[in-house]
Amino acid sequence: MWKNNNLWCAKKRCARVTICCFGLALLILIPMKAFPSREMPFDYNLGAGPLEISSESPGQSVRYSPVPGIPEKIIPGSLETSLGASWANIWTRDERYNLDYEILHTRFSLSYGVTPRLRLTAAYEKRKYFGGAMDGFLIWFHDLVGVEQDGRDEIPRNEAHYFFADTQKNVIVDSNDIEVFDNDAIQIGASYLLMPGSRFWPAINLTGTVSWGLDTPLIGSGEPVDFALGVGLSKRWARKWLTYHNFTYIRFGQNELHYFSLQDNGFSMVNAIVWEWRPNVSVPLQFMYTSGLVKDTPNLKDSSYEAHIGLKWKMKRHGQLEVALIENVINYDNSPDFGIHLNYSCSLK
Repeated sequence: MWKNNNLWCAKKRCARVTICCFGLALLILIPMKAFPSREMPFDYNLGAGPLEISSESPGQSVRYSPVPGIPEKIIPGSLETSLGASWANIWTRDERYNLDYEILHTRFSLSYGVTPRLRLTAAYEKRKYFGGAMDGFLIWFHDLVGVEQDGRDEIPRNEAHYFFADTQKNVIVDSNDIEVFDNDAIQIGASYLLMPGSRFWPAINLTGTVSWGLDTPLIGSGEPVDFALGVGLSKRWARKWLTYHNFTYIRFGQNELHYFSLQDNGFSMVNAIVWEWRPNVSVPLQFMYTSGLVKDTPNLKDSSYEAHIGLKWKMKRHGQLEVALIENVINYDNSPDFGIHLNYSCSLK
């Protein structure tokens, strides 16, 4: 009797598993079979895309930081150029360090469409560190919205300064020579569209990039060569609404930066929602996450979080212009305090 009960229970569990699997199969197959849709355009899920911004956080900006690689429309034989700049203000203060500077990150790229699915890109980028001119505006804005200045209003405005101390609070460096962190690099990359998606499935692409540092503040053994692999998703949810997602893994060639060590590996993630206000104007809102890249330094070793909101305007016969604001969120010590982004792209052929 006991054996029969066990056998009955086993059969009952098996039946439940079978029903669950069958139900799951129906959930997958019903959207594809029961609700067939008309033939969708190849670029249905592509849209205008997110903003072409990379991280300008203190720990991320001294080495390669990726621009979101997402599925995009590729015209075979087309040659496209892009020129962009991000100007950001950095302020962070702790017992062991103080960073006060601004950064101008410029990037120029050329892309060639090989097939409707494959695009090759070459780029040059440069980051310049300096004193800047945003301090007065940020102090005024923080007072206006009631945000603490965190000591920003206690020092001279629009100057560059960095300070580091060890765990015993002995001063390692106290300098205004912020230009030592200037860096530039050349990059070669490829983007391949795996699938354009449908009404129910997103478009998916793979990206790969190699970045070679030219003038870099990095020291120690190894070559200043960084490798990145990413996957991007793009999905249209309604006539005017799309979402974009990018996940990128980075392997860095060098991990020593004068006064502290950096991680060998990094990970970045971008999630964006875009409202296509008009056929040629879209409004993207995106959030960028980057894993902490500085070792053993409070706050700077934590992940970076940045928020971007902007406008993309596709001009008739004159390319595309995008403007955006950059703001820190969650971790205010390892993110740009405020920034402005501008990018122009156009087709040469």
